[in-house]
Amino acid sequence: MQNLKHIRFITENYGDMQGLRQIPLSICMAMVGVLSIASSMDLISGWGVVIGMLILIGLGYASYDWVGKRYNALYGSVQSRQSGIADPVWITAAIVVFLIEMFADLPFSPSMLIIATFFVYRWYISDGLLPHYLPLAIVLLLMVALPQVVESSERVSWFLIVLGIVHSIAGVFDHRALTRVLQRPAPDSIHEEEYA
Repeated sequence: MQNLKHIRFITENYGDMQGLRQIPLSICMAMVGVLSIASSMDLISGWGVVIGMLILIGLGYASYDWVGKRYNALYGSVQSRQSGIADPVWITAAIVVFLIEMFADLPFSPSMLIIATFFVYRWYISDGLLPHYLPLAIVLLLMVALPQVVESSERVSWFLIVLGIVHSIAGVFDHRALTRVLQRPAPDSIHEEEYA
């Protein structure tokens, strides 16, 4: 019965569960933060940062598309009946709050709090399939104090670095959960002879 719940969850959230698809964009997010810090330390010019960001974003989206095609080739595609509105709402809320946070000198990071809450939400609705979201939410909750630790000029950079790393880790574990639930049965000897 638990496996049927997990299959339903995977089917309803198939696009979100393609964890390896999310990793290139997450790494790009973290690298944009690294480029920004390198620029503030005069290790790279402003144009170098812009060119680096454009290259990273291009590679990230190209990888995202390529990995998505690989998922569809290996596991097929799924037409979900859900609207998928929850994730964009959480992301939009975090971005809006983050933009406010950039201009207001707040003692804590409400955007990290929103993202940590989203991770707890993902853990809760997965019915035990995504236990990794809870410890990652705790890491993000610790990052709520980021404004107390990092200079205001580097907050955006560190936000991107931490979020990119945490999202990459989540992507690896999402992929593991997806492949565990959608394990392909071993081919029988008749099919093996056909392809030999």
